[in-house]
Amino acid sequence: MKSILYVFAHRGEAQAFLKHRAFKAVAFAFEGLYKDQQDWLLICGEGHLQASQKLAAVLAVFSTEISSVLNLGVCGSLRAGIEIDSLVETRTCYLENDGAMEFKSFSSETLTDLPKYDLITTHQRVLKSDYAEKLENFAQLVDREAWGIASVCQLFHRPFSVIKIVSDFAGHGSEICVAVKEKAEFWSEQLFDVVDSLAAKEYLKELHDFIIPSELRGFHWTVSQKRELKNAIEALQRKQLDWNLVLSTLNLNELALEKTRPKEKSSVILEKLWGLINPFHTKIHQSLELELAQLNSGTLKTKYDKTLETDELHLQAIIQHPRHLEHLKRALETFDFAKYQKILNGDIDV
Repeated sequence: MKSILYVFAHRGEAQAFLKHRAFKAVAFAFEGLYKDQQDWLLICGEGHLQASQKLAAVLAVFSTEISSVLNLGVCGSLRAGIEIDSLVETRTCYLENDGAMEFKSFSSETLTDLPKYDLITTHQRVLKSDYAEKLENFAQLVDREAWGIASVCQLFHRPFSVIKIVSDFAGHGSEICVAVKEKAEFWSEQLFDVVDSLAAKEYLKELHDFIIPSELRGFHWTVSQKRELKNAIEALQRKQLDWNLVLSTLNLNELALEKTRPKEKSSVILEKLWGLINPFHTKIHQSLELELAQLNSGTLKTKYDKTLETDELHLQAIIQHPRHLEHLKRALETFDFAKYQKILNGDIDV
């Protein structure tokens, strides 16, 4: 089975992949390496040196398990006509290193019908117009990591590809940092959709004979969700559960009217189906939600492994006022992590 390593500079760029797929953290020399049943994901940090060092370490250990590398994330436009929010693919990667051009360049493998451009990786962020004008002589796009990733892929004889989304016009100042934070989720979802469509080609044979039930065709199903739906329906059939009874628990009409993203609605359906297949897991999830309610309030949010295979708990806190910090302190002081772990292990009467 071919496995892809997805490489991102920042977690914000990777958030849709971590949300929609079952990537789990891998114990390694540094943080930022994840794996699901088939593929890998690396958050390498900003800059070609960090990217090349971390990628080299991963391929040195897992080279037999990783067949190709796909660099995903944001890039800047150096040329008019390449619009913000547009998805692009690279042809050749160059490197500008501390004011000088690196002689060596790398050609990437193209995977899509997206517009193709050359890209230059730089040693620092492109915040000034004169810097951007100089770089425009060599490429139409600019980023901080692709060349470093490409150099390591050549060393390990692994094919690499680069798909980016244009975040800004390079050379327009530091305000881009604010824009990246504000639009990171949207950009990550766009990148995920592109990769999901690529996966469709690989999964087409597996899904060829699977027909989505007519009652569910009005919802949007990504390729990975369609695969999970296929597995869930097969599990329901093995348990000989009545389909009309299953439909009555889904509340499809109400769900269709909810103002949430299409993929989120499909996720709700899948969660309910698996709850019918394994009711005990549903009870565990309900107990966990109650236990985490004190943390999921105000500016605090938690995320746990929905598969219940690990006891990791991720906490996100936005601190904009001293009272937010006080709220965080009180919530953590009263939270019983040992009780949370017991619930995960099936002790729902704690």
